[in-house]
Amino acid sequence: MSIEEVQKTDRLIRALAKRMTVLIIEHDMDLIMGISDSITVLHQGRVLAEGTPAEIRANRLVQEVYLGGHLQGELTESGEQKS
Repeated sequence: MSIEEVQKTDRLIRALAKRMTVLIIEHDMDLIMGISDSITVLHQGRVLAEGTPAEIRANRLVQEVYLGGHLQGELTESGEQKS
């Protein structure tokens, strides 16, 4: 989306969230971190982490998986990183 479209989407979601629960599946992390109360991070169809934007931002496993260095086979069935 363009910057203008992201801003319009942000305003729409904030307006809707005043009246109802809103579920968003999105990869624009700046948008998600800015409008979310709670975030669930999925990896390979499994829940990797859940928490507030601050908790997700600080989560070591989320950082590894989405910011580099993590190979697909390095997670166990429960979503934990193999030692």
